[in-house]
Amino acid sequence: ALVKAGRSKAPWPRSAHCVGEAVDIVHGIYHWQLTRQEWQFLSVLGRLALDRVNAQLPKRDKLELVWGGDWRFYDPAHWEIADYKERLRQIVPGPPERHMPRAILSKVRF
Repeated sequence: ALVKAGRSKAPWPRSAHCVGEAVDIVHGIYHWQLTRQEWQFLSVLGRLALDRVNAQLPKRDKLELVWGGDWRFYDPAHWEIADYKERLRQIVPGPPERHMPRAILSKVRF
């Protein structure tokens, strides 16, 4: 319904959000009400966090993220795994795996 209304570009069921390959990250207090400069700063922080995560992973497991703030359709809260469409073709349909943030972060050393 949101896609039809023009309020989303994430069609069900194979968008990056629907398959767990994308996330929107907004500020805890100001939410979407940030300037472009503030969004750009958050982009830098996101890329630095990704560098730290990737530094601990073997080459085959390193992640590459795409930031929606670099798109013509400006979506600065959006982050997605770069090759999700290719990997999506290889995924066997089934129930989604659930990974809570605490479990994910417990495996990462900051």
